[in-house]
Amino acid sequence: MYNRRYFNEKFLEDFKFAYREKLYVNFALIDIDHFKRINDKYGHIAGDYCLEELSKIFRKHFHRVTDKIYRYGGEEFVIYYLSKKTEKFKEKLEELRKDVEETEIFYENKIVKFTISIGAISKIPEDIDYIKFIKIADNNLYKAKETGRNKVVINKKETS
Repeated sequence: MYNRRYFNEKFLEDFKFAYREKLYVNFALIDIDHFKRINDKYGHIAGDYCLEELSKIFRKHFHRVTDKIYRYGGEEFVIYYLSKKTEKFKEKLEELRKDVEETEIFYENKIVKFTISIGAISKIPEDIDYIKFIKIADNNLYKAKETGRNKVVINKKETS
């Protein structure tokens, strides 16, 4: 999985391309709910193992060459792709969220379960201010967390 440094380079390039070609940017910020509890209860090695398993789940749902997945922070991730038409991005994210919720990870004879919260945006950029796009997804992620976690919040229209 790529890291944030590479994301910063690649997303700007892809975003400018989407702006020029009038493509949809389907962008999601994902955070593991209460990840500290996993590390505190099972240890940091178990937490790392959960991150590895989560990356496999991401790839199961976003496996096309054009799907981009990055580790954005400690337990935060970015998934995005460009498309010519508006697609069922929210449905794809909801399937991902549900799959994570239903997954049982076995670590040292223990079952570890967790959920994710997702903030997203899917629209054609109106300008080349990619930071604005990230902020909208981040605000939607906060909305998901503030309203109970383990949910997808996506906003297709707001741009400021």
